[in-house]
Amino acid sequence: MVKVYCYDYDGETILSQGSGFFIDKTGTFITNAHVVKDAYYIKIKTYLGTTYDVNIMYVYNYTGSDHAICRAKNCFSTPVEFEKKVSVGDTVYAFGYPNDAFLLSSTEGTITATNVVDGTKTYIENTAKIDHGSSGGILANSKGKVIGITTGILENNKYAALSYSEIKSDVTKNHFGTKE
Repeated sequence: MVKVYCYDYDGETILSQGSGFFIDKTGTFITNAHVVKDAYYIKIKTYLGTTYDVNIMYVYNYTGSDHAICRAKNCFSTPVEFEKKVSVGDTVYAFGYPNDAFLLSSTEGTITATNVVDGTKTYIENTAKIDHGSSGGILANSKGKVIGITTGILENNKYAALSYSEIKSDVTKNHFGTKE
């Protein structure tokens, strides 16, 4: 997991913050496109407190989905494992860096729907609480495999996660070293 910091053109003014996670061994990570949308510069901070500049954006998909695939310069990482299969009632865990704190948070919940469609985006609806700054984080199953990207807050104590199926083609066609 990483904390994502997005800066204005001056390189000092923070425009947005979010979460992300590594998908290969060379610093490639996924976050939500709405996190990096207006950034001139992007940096990530690992759980060990090391900061890296982001120098490549491979994929930016805001309209059809809501994900961005980026690479941090000179960063070596451990990739997550993905899981395609999800069912209503499954226990899930949301991981991210909510609000402005650099403190990894985790919450537990259940999947309440697997195909909630909002315009062009399909979400996994769940009850694992997230807050601002959690966007781009992990929604994992009970085996620790990533099933989605935490994306937003719905109503009635429900939360949206972009399904792995929504990002799978971009991850696989770009040949990132992910495990499925």
